[in-house]
Amino acid sequence: MTSIKITGGPPNVGRPNEEQVDRESKAQSSKGTQGDAVKFERDSTSLHKLYSAVEAEVEEISGDKVSEFRKRIANGDYEPDLRVVAERILAELEANEVSE
Repeated sequence: MTSIKITGGPPNVGRPNEEQVDRESKAQSSKGTQGDAVKFERDSTSLHKLYSAVEAEVEEISGDKVSEFRKRIANGDYEPDLRVVAERILAELEANEVSE
């Protein structure tokens, strides 16, 4: 299984600061109508909760695999399949040639 590193994350959807609230309320009052407003707290959105759960799991799995490989390398027990290594190097070189 290949480990996946997830970077970034959901956009920061925090509470608006006072300046933003003032600007919004002025815009609302200048229109003469009051509309419904929806505000999200970043940590309570289901997308952020899902992202946090997946990120923690991926980091845990990756950390365990790295620790296992470090031990095997230190003990001299790690013997990579050289055919697989060569195939992946060639595939990467071919991909780089295509993109250039």
